[in-house]
Amino acid sequence: MVVVCENYYCGHWKDRLCTLEDIQLDRVGNCIVFQHIPVDEALLEANRAAFAAAYQKLVESDIEADRELLRRQREKQSGG
Repeated sequence: MVVVCENYYCGHWKDRLCTLEDIQLDRVGNCIVFQHIPVDEALLEANRAAFAAAYQKLVESDIEADRELLRRQREKQSGG
């Protein structure tokens, strides 16, 4: 049996699949044999900061593209 798993912090996770042959779920479907892999907080924070910076750059780029589109639409409407 193959079980798809989205919890990549579990020690039994590999390539979106659970590596266990026999799993146990609670009443709501949560795995009860989950083995948490600790994550270095400094590494996690550094990755969060990098993600936030990249996301902010993307948002700013989208805003600039929207402004340019509006500018062109106004020029077109004014005949210029």
